[in-house]
Amino acid sequence: VLANGAQSTTNPNSYSGDLFRTTGPSFDSATWVSGNVVATKVGTAAFTFSDKDTGTFDYTVNGVSQSKPIVREVFGSPVPTCTQSGSPSSTNYQDLWWHSGGTESGWGINITQQGAVIFATWFTYDSTGKGQWIVMAQGTQGAGNSWSGKLYRTKGPAFNSSTFDPNQVVATEVGSGTFTFTDASNGTFAYTVNGISQTKPITREIFTPPASVCN
Repeated sequence: VLANGAQSTTNPNSYSGDLFRTTGPSFDSATWVSGNVVATKVGTAAFTFSDKDTGTFDYTVNGVSQSKPIVREVFGSPVPTCTQSGSPSSTNYQDLWWHSGGTESGWGINITQQGAVIFATWFTYDSTGKGQWIVMAQGTQGAGNSWSGKLYRTKGPAFNSSTFDPNQVVATEVGSGTFTFTDASNGTFAYTVNGISQTKPITREIFTPPASVCN
């Protein structure tokens, strides 16, 4: 996780910060104790954008330094236009979300919406406290402001592999989830993972003003 990535004072298109690996309460804990979330610094990272769709990702993790060219991933249409400041959109829910009131600090959901499709990554923890990422690769719009899809846990080549082989990426279905939005900034995340069903109230996480708004 990149925490508190700050804008460069010399290059407005560059952001850098420390990288952390976290442990915390199991995703299905009856009571979430944020104090049990432990963040261990493992390196640093920087994003530098050459335009709105391309850039580079430079990082050092556990002493290993690498640089990756990156591009915006387009999986649906239309791709939203995002601006700094403004009122949250009630038609596009692209943002970082967490438990309403911030009462379960330590986990969250990155939602990217393009047209009627949502791609979501949920960062949480397994029964041993180890961090795990669960992905909704194609959340499709249902009745009203709801999106549903299958949930997957993935594994693949190590981050520092000299050659990344996409054929080694394996996605294992672990359940399903539904996002239902009650207004522009609030909703619920209902899911079943490994046979365990829960529902969380969620809200957009504003970590520094002005927040970006996508439409």
